[in-house]
Amino acid sequence: MEEILVSIYIRTCTTTKNVTLDFTCKEITIRLGNLHLQEELDNLISYRECMWYFDDVVTGESARVIRLVLIKAKPSIVWSKVFLNQSVSLSESEMNQIKKAILLERFAVENPNFDFSEAEFIGECFPDARSFLGGLTL
Repeated sequence: MEEILVSIYIRTCTTTKNVTLDFTCKEITIRLGNLHLQEELDNLISYRECMWYFDDVVTGESARVIRLVLIKAKPSIVWSKVFLNQSVSLSESEMNQIKKAILLERFAVENPNFDFSEAEFIGECFPDARSFLGGLTL
């Protein structure tokens, strides 16, 4: 409901000394040594709450990953893509699946004594998590 996770694969030898990340409400700036990326986000974030960290992944060969945790300015909004200039975005079907998951997550947060792990919505008609039953109480 509240966060977007982004993974950026980089060289294993990269350390925190080589990386600078800056967040604004609509933009992320990443500096990796000589590489400088500035990306505008498709939606707003609460930039003071965002963070990043390294994660070492072992697959076929070892890799280092920068994990960005972006906190949404408007919880429960479904992002069709993260970056404004991103050419690929979620399909309508994928967006509906995320909307359903967000609504179930909202129910679980607001009703901690109930188990929604097996709950599901059937069909394509379901309420919006931001406005259903009086809206969010977070």
